[in-house]
Amino acid sequence: MKKLITFALAGLLIFSLTSSGFAKPNANGNKAQIKTERELTSQESNKKQIPFGIQKKSENNEKFNKFTAKMTVKGKELKFDVPPVIKDGRMLIPVRAIMEALGATVKWDPSTSTVTIIKGDTTIQFVLGESKALVNGNEVNLDIPAMEINNRTLVPLRFIAETLGEKVNYDNNTGDVNIEDNDTQNDTVSQDVYGNTDETVTDSVYSDDTVTQQ
Repeated sequence: MKKLITFALAGLLIFSLTSSGFAKPNANGNKAQIKTERELTSQESNKKQIPFGIQKKSENNEKFNKFTAKMTVKGKELKFDVPPVIKDGRMLIPVRAIMEALGATVKWDPSTSTVTIIKGDTTIQFVLGESKALVNGNEVNLDIPAMEINNRTLVPLRFIAETLGEKVNYDNNTGDVNIEDNDTQNDTVSQDVYGNTDETVTDSVYSDDTVTQQ
C-alpha cells in the first residue's frame, strides 16, 4: 500500500513539473504577443498625432524658377540671400529685403504665421499660404499667396508694388527690374514682371534652376 502511495505521489510530482515546463513558454509567448500588439498600436497612434501642417508641408514640395536678372530699388541694386522666384507666371520676392529697401517696417508673428508690413498710413498683412491679404483691415484677394521658401518669407511683387504705390520698370533686353516711386507720367511698367511672366519675359529673367519649397 505504501509503495502504491509513493508511486502515485511521484507520478503527480512529475506531471506537475512537466505541466509547469510547458506553461512557462506559452506565458512568455503571450506576453511577447501582447507587447508587440501594444507597440503597433502606439506607432499607429503616433502617426495619427503628427500635426496636419507638417504632413501638408512634406506633401507640398513645389518647385519654382529662380529669378536671375538684376533688381534695383530707387537706383540701388538689391542683393538676396534667397533669390526671387517665378511660380505660375507670378514673381515672389523676399519680403524683408524689398520692404527695407522701400523704407517699410516688417513684423513677423510666428504663432499665426502672419507677416505685417507698415509704410506710412498703409498696413498690409499676409498669412503664409492664404490667397488673401488685409490692407488697412480690408480683405484683398491674391493671385498667389505669400509663402516660405528656404526659411525666407516671399510675397507677390505685383501686389506689393501696387499697394504701396510703387512703379515697376522692366527691361525687355536684359530682364532687369527697377522699382521706383510712381511719380512720373511715363509708366513703363510691364505687367509680365509681376503678372503673367511666362508669356513674354525673356529667358534672362529666370533660369532653368529650380527652388524647392521647404
